[in-house]
Amino acid sequence: MIGGADFATCTGANVIAGRGFASRDTARPSALRFQRHRHDFLMPSRLSNARADSPLFFHASSSLCFSSSLRRTRRRFCLSCCTHAISHSRGQATRWVTSGTYGAEAAHKLEQRIGRRIDTSGLLERKTLEAFEWDFQPKIDKSLILELARLDFVRRREDLVITGMAGTGKSHILKAFGMRACEQAITMRYARCVDLLDDLHAGLADGTYPRRLKAWARPDLLIIDDVGVGQVKKRDDEPTAAHTLYNIIDRRHGRVSTAVTSNIALSDWGRYLGDATITAAILDRLAMHAIRIDVDGPSYRQHVAKTRADKRAAKG
Repeated sequence: MIGGADFATCTGANVIAGRGFASRDTARPSALRFQRHRHDFLMPSRLSNARADSPLFFHASSSLCFSSSLRRTRRRFCLSCCTHAISHSRGQATRWVTSGTYGAEAAHKLEQRIGRRIDTSGLLERKTLEAFEWDFQPKIDKSLILELARLDFVRRREDLVITGMAGTGKSHILKAFGMRACEQAITMRYARCVDLLDDLHAGLADGTYPRRLKAWARPDLLIIDDVGVGQVKKRDDEPTAAHTLYNIIDRRHGRVSTAVTSNIALSDWGRYLGDATITAAILDRLAMHAIRIDVDGPSYRQHVAKTRADKRAAKG
């Protein structure tokens, strides 16, 4: 750095006149010489002696304007840096204080969205695989069920058919899959087979059949539970249950996934749905992209009922 006395000397009249300039500046760096030249060039004494239309006056005034603009820009930059630093520190402190609040609020909103999906899906029971009694059904391939619970088969647009006697856990597994779908934001609808057919038959009566059929064909995963359970309505002026179910399966075939549980053998579907030919077409479409699981085991409901009866007998 150059001292105040040196600066005054460098910018004095002697330097302007050229006297002693070389002797004072020979040991100093070239950058400092340029700075001294710049201050010398901008001295008011030289500007006062210069004509307004001379090149010296023009370049000097331009340099003064540039220097003033540079100083203003530098001040604004420093002020901006200070403001950003203060804002960043305040924001960091705010994040430290509110991160827990925002995390809890986000989790609450996510839970609400999942709850709405479940409520609109038709699921009346919230089953989970964690609550499934695997030891009671040892013939079920647990690793396969857990793999299917990832719902990759839904993303591959494959179908799933689970058959077995009543009470063997078929519905529990599919309801748990439905819960997983809601958690993963996969569109899903659930219905028992008889309820699904009744809904579409009601659409024939009030003229809303096309809209209802489209709604059932839309979800990424449609769970049709308990085929073979409940009485299917048969009227002469209405299509058979086989025709109605065929319309749904045909619209969904190859586009989205359908998961079905059946309490009767697939060979008995024709008699249950009322048309063996149309039922064969349904099964043909399901079998093309379907994962088949057969649950062979005792009824868990009967086991629970027997256990309760034994406890009451022991108390009595």
